[in-house]
Amino acid sequence: SKGFETIARVSIISFIVGIVLLTFDIIFLSKEINISNFFPMFISKPINIIKPALMYSVLFSGPVFYINYVSKDNISDKENIKKYFYISSFISFIITLLCLITTIGVLGVDLCNMFDYPLYTVLKKISVFNFLESIENVGMMIWFLYIINASSITLYFSLKLDRKSVV
Repeated sequence: SKGFETIARVSIISFIVGIVLLTFDIIFLSKEINISNFFPMFISKPINIIKPALMYSVLFSGPVFYINYVSKDNISDKENIKKYFYISSFISFIITLLCLITTIGVLGVDLCNMFDYPLYTVLKKISVFNFLESIENVGMMIWFLYIINASSITLYFSLKLDRKSVV
């Protein structure tokens, strides 16, 4: 349908913009990463690592239910949809992992626990050639693009599923 095709095109464009912005952020933050900020994670109790990992895996498995539940009538490449979905899930995981590594590498575990939005705090440290500063809002554009895409896809499929349940 035309609605899903529009959402897919916007998602592809925002994905490319997001990857460019993320690459830009990581390149300019790489000089701020301190390896010693990772050491407190290794002396932590295993339960302190396992509990959040399980919570993340439960949240990350939500889209798997969507892809298996939603009808694929309007998709032209039905055979490869699951393969593409798993590839995009892997890319999402890598992006999340890079953001986590960068945030902990720059701030450390203790400061990450103190801030409500530690990634935003890390993005404030970006300085491009010592004259472009305070460009953290450009970096946060990535997350707004992803939130808008996820919301529109969820809304589209929710409305589509709701119509099928009523009929």
